[in-house]
Amino acid sequence: MLNDKKLPNVYVYVKKVSLYVNAFLYILLAFLCGPSCASQSNKAPISSVSQPASAMISHHVVAKGDTLYAIAWRYSLDYKHLSKINKITPPYAIKPGQVIQLAGVAPRVPYRVSQRKVRQVKARAPTVAAQPKATKSVTPAQAKPPLKIQPSIPKNRSKKSTSAPLAVKTSTVKSKSLVWSWPVKGKLVSSFSVGKGLNKGIDIAAKLGESVRAAADGQVVYAGSGLRGYGNLIIVKHQNSYLSAYAHNSLLLAKEGDDVTRGEKIAEVGGSGAAAVKLHFEIRRDGVPVDPLKYLPR
Repeated sequence: MLNDKKLPNVYVYVKKVSLYVNAFLYILLAFLCGPSCASQSNKAPISSVSQPASAMISHHVVAKGDTLYAIAWRYSLDYKHLSKINKITPPYAIKPGQVIQLAGVAPRVPYRVSQRKVRQVKARAPTVAAQPKATKSVTPAQAKPPLKIQPSIPKNRSKKSTSAPLAVKTSTVKSKSLVWSWPVKGKLVSSFSVGKGLNKGIDIAAKLGESVRAAADGQVVYAGSGLRGYGNLIIVKHQNSYLSAYAHNSLLLAKEGDDVTRGEKIAEVGGSGAAAVKLHFEIRRDGVPVDPLKYLPR
């Protein structure tokens, strides 16, 4: 049997040994997982990692069914600006595979160069010296004073009648007389918004198959389903500055190139490209979305 006096010494010895073993295991564990643990502790939270900026789209490759108006609508641009920077003249015909530049400045001809060309052309024109004609000698008595010719002015017309041509007046009045009407009968369920809940137009709930009518006189410049998020879509051009769009239709009745009048049926209400049956209606001025409620009658 062990002596009771030696028990405390044995206990102290075992305790020291256990401390040394634990310290050795701790150092070994830290050595093995140290690099991976350090890398994990230095990582930033996922929410604080900044996302890379999306690349700017500089061009568009024309697909089958695209029109210049639809491309401008897709990128919220003015079709007139696209036509200038891409040197596309009316009627703005494009073909599949063609590359449309979306950014740039329309080319300009320097004024001095054009003047120089005009001067060169003038310099090439031959000059012919005028030959004096032989005249007979006339005595002062035979000479006659020159006749004074007065311009003939109609009796019923005054000298101040210099008004602009009638055609100019008519076109000016016509540009200001664009009248709008509601494209469909229904309940307004979503208004125009440029804030957090972005909506470039208005949404009108209507019955499936309800008539969709042109909101103003114009010409159909796109009819198809190539624009994502719009379903079966019709775009109408009104004069030179305004475009209107009618989306999510179940049936398209008008085709590209058709001239339509205000109130004419061009499509039928549907739910293509949407979660509900409705008409999404937009108006854009020079490529910029505007609030349709400011144009539609109250």
